[in-house]
Amino acid sequence: MKILLTTLNSKFIHTNLAIRYLQNTLPKGEVEIAEFTINQPKEYVYRKILEKEPDILGWSVYIWNHKETIEICQMIKQVCPNTKIILGGPEVSYDSVKLMEKYPFIDFIISHEGEDTFPELVESIKGNLPYKDILGITYRDQSQVIENRNRPLVKNLNLIPFPYNTEEDFTNKIIYYESSRGCPFHCEFCLSSTIQGLRFLSMDRIKEDLGKLIQLPIGQIKFVDRTFNAREEDAMEIMNFLIKHAPKHMNFHFEVTAHLVSEKMLDFLKKAPKGMFQLEVGIQSTHNPTVQRIGRTTDFERLEEVVTKIKSYGNIHQHVDLILGLPYEGLEEFRESFNNTFRLGAEKIQVGFLKCLKGSGLRRDAKELGLIFDPNPPYEILSTPWMDAQTLIKLKYFEDVIEKFLNEEYFQLSNQFVMKESGMDPFTYFFILSEFWEKKGFGDRAIGRRELYQILYEFGVSIDINVEKLLEYLMLDYGRTQGKLLKLDGLEEKTFILEKTLWHDLYRDMMEDGITIDEEEDRVKELVKRSIVLETPVVRPGKITLFYTPRGEHTKEFIWNKKGEQYG
Repeated sequence: MKILLTTLNSKFIHTNLAIRYLQNTLPKGEVEIAEFTINQPKEYVYRKILEKEPDILGWSVYIWNHKETIEICQMIKQVCPNTKIILGGPEVSYDSVKLMEKYPFIDFIISHEGEDTFPELVESIKGNLPYKDILGITYRDQSQVIENRNRPLVKNLNLIPFPYNTEEDFTNKIIYYESSRGCPFHCEFCLSSTIQGLRFLSMDRIKEDLGKLIQLPIGQIKFVDRTFNAREEDAMEIMNFLIKHAPKHMNFHFEVTAHLVSEKMLDFLKKAPKGMFQLEVGIQSTHNPTVQRIGRTTDFERLEEVVTKIKSYGNIHQHVDLILGLPYEGLEEFRESFNNTFRLGAEKIQVGFLKCLKGSGLRRDAKELGLIFDPNPPYEILSTPWMDAQTLIKLKYFEDVIEKFLNEEYFQLSNQFVMKESGMDPFTYFFILSEFWEKKGFGDRAIGRRELYQILYEFGVSIDINVEKLLEYLMLDYGRTQGKLLKLDGLEEKTFILEKTLWHDLYRDMMEDGITIDEEEDRVKELVKRSIVLETPVVRPGKITLFYTPRGEHTKEFIWNKKGEQYG
């Protein structure tokens, strides 16, 4: 009997943890796995699955792949009516009866954890066990859909198998790993709130697993623990193990609750190797009525202290999250949440929209709260009593602009300059930039990174600030992050290489303007040594500035007067 477990990942670099757990609940070689992405044509996925001729076909289903999974399952059942199709995962665990009544080509649904359920179901399909005796499944009995009782959660996580086949090729992939299941908190937007208790792998088991994973040629291991530092001593022991044994190039991502981080852990993190650890901090909102209504526990004052301190260490990338469309948070309240979050200085702010997930408290109370959401996956918020549909649409552009102009810090200096020059607070700056972005139709097409510099320059022109100065900061940002020339439309009639001392002038002026940079001054000095080519003339009235043709060939000198006019 051929068994195939599959899924549609959201990106090629992702790996699915669930199907690997299930694969290893049965003897080696009995179950094959195949991963695809939602970007691949469903006809391609259908063809590849049929080529394997599975007798049992299991799918891991999430909000991002629900629609495509259903469509492919229907295609397969039409030509292979004897293939048993099993669905599992968070997207099908909460309304399994309705789904099977709606889609007659689905044979079984496994709800919640499947490590004990899946091998029993396989035995049942083989004819060795009645379906009615299997906890945690929904199945068909002739024309009737039957939902059995839920299976208790796995108490001893050490009994679940190590999920990965170390012979598999994980080149250019992210590996997902969990050292615990559950969460100590009960946030109403999160499915973890529906699971009672917090369970941990033993430290010996964790070290054994990680010892295998760090031998693989991978770049990042992402821990999926909902609160990695729920037991701080354990968290530090795991991180210390990785510091001692993991390759220097490997990165580890953890989701932490920042206000629980002690001074002891801060001291530990301060000494961590640069680039090894990446922390994700869920903030979601700083508006107290919102925080209380969604059942979130946050000490923002302590969170701010922790994130700011870690930022000052310069060795750990921090990623903070905000959610748009939460109860009691209108545009002004979100402005406050964003500005509070911005001042923390984290390397990335992920602005996402509320998704009313099946099984979550906010979905349960949506009608009472007046939350209107898309009835189709991913169940994204459409309107609330505090943010109407038009406001949320505008904030879609805001989300796009944050991702392109704030995150990854490509515009770190330019953003600071525009805010300082215009007097705008961070939210206002990015919101007005997003209106400019929307008006010009930039969100309707693909934008290359260099064009973003052009767009920010044009935005500076539109709000009437010192664009000559903005241009200098754009060049500095481009040089320090890209290490090569910047060419802006309308300003490319001359090609210059900046005379070396000008980089020092720009750096000095930057400090005088109160603009800060995360990289050390040595990084800017390195730019000077490399003599970065710039394809835009820099007008610096009142100063004698030397320009050169590319790479120092055919050197020419130009002198500018106070009006920026060439006169020599």
